[in-house]
Amino acid sequence: MGDVPTKILSVPQVTIDSLDEISSHRISFVKIDVERREEAALTGMTSLLRRDQPIIVYENDTPGIQLVLGSAGYKTFDLLHFSGIAGVTANVVAIPSSMREAAGQVLPSEDEIEGVMEGVS
Repeated sequence: MGDVPTKILSVPQVTIDSLDEISSHRISFVKIDVERREEAALTGMTSLLRRDQPIIVYENDTPGIQLVLGSAGYKTFDLLHFSGIAGVTANVVAIPSSMREAAGQVLPSEDEIEGVMEGVS
């Protein structure tokens, strides 16, 4: 097949909170997919989390992530915690305290998750 040409790029990293474009818009939903750098991403948007209280979906939950989200008033829900399948990495949904009562309208029920998982196995 041969060698595939590659190029190394230097990309500046900035926090979400430092972007002026973000401060003028209300953010209601955030999906994070940063290859195990979720804690750093969330730490860089704590002002946004407190100001807009968006629903957040991410992978790879850790105690550090729980600390960052907990300090901003969030509760987390593992979408496949009902599945019982070991080793499955599932998305985690973080809901701000102001929306906890509505979480049942946002999150699938245990029966819905089990129905999907039956179709997968």
